[in-house]
Parts: sequence; C-alpha cells; structure tokens
Amino acid sequence: MKDQYFGDINDFRKYGLLRRLVASNDLRIGICWMLTAPDLRPDGGRLEYLTSPARYRLADPELFDWMVEVVRNQKDRRTKRIEATNLLGAAVFHSAVLGDSRTDREKWFAECRDKFSNCDLVFFDPDNGIERSILYGRSGSSRFLYWTEVREMFAKGASILIYQHFPHEERGEFTARLAARLRTETGAHAVFSFRTPHVLFLLATQARHADSLRTAASGLHVSWRPTEITVTQHHLTDLTRREIPHSGPVGAKNEVDSKPEAAHEAIHDLGAAALERDPLHQHVARPGHVVVPDNARGWSYRRLFGTHLTGARGITIRDPFVRSFFQARNLMEFLQMVHDLAPEGPDVAVNLITQSDAETAAKQAENLDQIALSFVGSRLSFSWKLDQNRNFHARSIATDTGWKIAIDRGLDIFQKFEGKFSIQEARLTRGVEIIYLRVPG
Repeated sequence: MKDQYFGDINDFRKYGLLRRLVASNDLRIGICWMLTAPDLRPDGGRLEYLTSPARYRLADPELFDWMVEVVRNQKDRRTKRIEATNLLGAAVFHSAVLGDSRTDREKWFAECRDKFSNCDLVFFDPDNGIERSILYGRSGSSRFLYWTEVREMFAKGASILIYQHFPHEERGEFTARLAARLRTETGAHAVFSFRTPHVLFLLATQARHADSLRTAASGLHVSWRPTEITVTQHHLTDLTRREIPHSGPVGAKNEVDSKPEAAHEAIHDLGAAALERDPLHQHVARPGHVVVPDNARGWSYRRLFGTHLTGARGITIRDPFVRSFFQARNLMEFLQMVHDLAPEGPDVAVNLITQSDAETAAKQAENLDQIALSFVGSRLSFSWKLDQNRNFHARSIATDTGWKIAIDRGLDIFQKFEGKFSIQEARLTRGVEIIYLRVPG
C-alpha cells in the first residue's frame, strides 16, 4: 500500500468489503497496511467514482460520503485519516513503513505478529499481492507478501484476508490456482475469493470463524452489486467453485524450497482421507491440485498427466513459450508419453498452440516440423500453429474427454541436467503448481 493510492476506487471497494466482514459479527480485525515509500509514478487516479454518487453511494453511504469529504474536498490521501475514524470498527493497525532488507522485514513482521496477537481476522495490503519471482529481502520484495508470513500468521489462530493484483493471465484460472495454494499453505477450513473489476481479495478462514465470515460474505449482495464484488467459495477437495448468489442490486526461504523431501510429504502425505482426494492417487482421474516442489526427484510427465490423458483422442496444448531447443525436447518427451498411452486403434491428435519471436522463429519452426514428421505413420499425429495475441499467457492442456490441466510453468518442470539424456524421474524439478479441472459438457 502507498498513501498515493488512498481513496481510489479499489480502496473504496476494499474498505466496503472490510466493513461488511466485521459489521455483522464480533471479530476483531487487524489491518497491516504494508506501507511502502511513495514513488514518482502517476498511479493513484481512479477517483472518478467520487463524482458518481448515483452509481456508487448506495453500496456504502457512510463510507462514500467520508471519501468525498477527505479525498475529493480536502485532497488528503493518507491511511492515517481512516485510522482516526470508527469506519473500520475497533481495528488494530500496523502502520510502519516496510523496506526491502531482510533484517528490517523480519523486525517489521515481528512487530506485526505481536500487534495482532489478539485479532481474529488479519488483513494484509501489499502493493502487488502474494510473492511471485522476487526473493525475500531483495530489491522490490516490499511489494509482496510471502507465503512464510501467511503461514505463520494463520498458525497464530487468525483468519487471513489478502489484497492481490491480477497478473496478465486468465483471471478465473489464476484465482482458482491461488485459492488452492492458499488452502495448501494454511490448511484453512474454508477459502473465499472476492473479485472486483481491478483486484482480487482472498480469505482463508479458521474453523471457528468460517460460519460467521461466510454469512457476512453472502450478505454483500444486499449493498454491493455483483459487478462490483463477486464472492466465490472455493471447495478445494474437488476444485469446483460455487459463487455465492446475488439477489439484489465482488524469499525468506520457503520451507518447500529448502527441504524439498519434507515439503513434499507435508503437502501430499495428508492421511488416508486426503489421499482419496489426491488427483494422482490410485490412477483414477480426479479434479484436484498438485504442488511439485523445487529440487525434488521422482516426478515425470506420466505421473503428472498420464491418468488424465488416458483415453483422449484429441489433446490441445496451449503454451506461448515452446521456442528453444530444450522446450522442443520437453514437448517431444510429452508426445512420446502420449503415444505410449494410446492403445492400438483410433489415432490421437495433439495440437500445439504457441507463439514465436523474430529471433527464434526459424529454428522453432524447424524443430516443431521435425517433431511432426517423426510421428508420421504412428498412431499419434502432431500439428502446431501460432497465436500471436499479446494477452496469451496461460498454459494448459485440454482433452476431448473433458479435462483441462492448468500448469503455471507449462511443460518446463525440470531443471537443466548434465549430458544430453536423462530419465525424468532422475531429474531435479522446478517448483510448479498444476490444477486438474473437469470441464462441463
């Protein structure tokens, strides 16, 4: 959070959501602004809503009128202003500025943890959202909340609400994947998402808070239109999602990275009941979510995809980054696995949709055409085409049997290895998340 954004339309929805979550129950909320120093970017606009009371005021008249007075009339854009009101009830605030250095951040989080020790619900408000590629303690890390902090705060007994920007990928898949990861990291009793036109909020609830928070979430429709805030409860045992209906007018070293074997057990060895829900268990295709940790061995395309691809006669791979030789080699290994799965009889057609660039286009075409030729006369046919849409980011595998597999790294799940050849199970993995979705119809 930066003060320069205070009072914009995202803030209005954010405070409106917080007010609804705590208004109808006795939960004590802690608000961690994750304040960072202002910059020279011209962000922080989106104040037009303040001149459109007919459209926005009815959602929360008290909050809207206060925003008009402070932000538009007084032109005061500081989080301190809302801290000095009772608009967020008896909230506890952590307002210290957050820097990038590891030492400063550890001290900052210790203060945050102590300040919120008696809070039922803790809201984190990072600039960008949950960690992506910048390591804890590095330049720019103050813009992110790290999984280790989410786990620690949840383990203290608080339900967690997180502000999250949308990246450049399909929003529904991104939301489902992040909700599944949140459930995996925290073991939350229930996970909700609150989707707005520009940003996302994710809620992980403790068991004792689940009923009251779900009741509060389901009551959002009384004042907030679904075009403003859409509420979804994520049922992560089967990754189906149920939208709550609207009837009216929504680093620090990750433990997975540093101890891959132990982390693998922590994620997947969840007891007999959980194993029955594991999408890779007992070779029965199920919806679900799998996290492959960094630096682990024993994984292969067959283990990850074989069960869900068995029986398919049409397979579409969407991956904008099949350009370099090692990516073509990954594709060839995947196709060989599909070929081996296919029984004698009907052919299997695999189509790749990808992108190219000027530097690699010629070699890419040569590699892909050579792969296609290598399967001529077999029971597998391979074709490819380009989709140069600049919004093409998400990677997935879809089958004509109704499965869609969302893979955040595509087929690039193995680290570079010595030599030209290596069986997949012997290679070290890159961290990857995979979601297996059953597509209706």
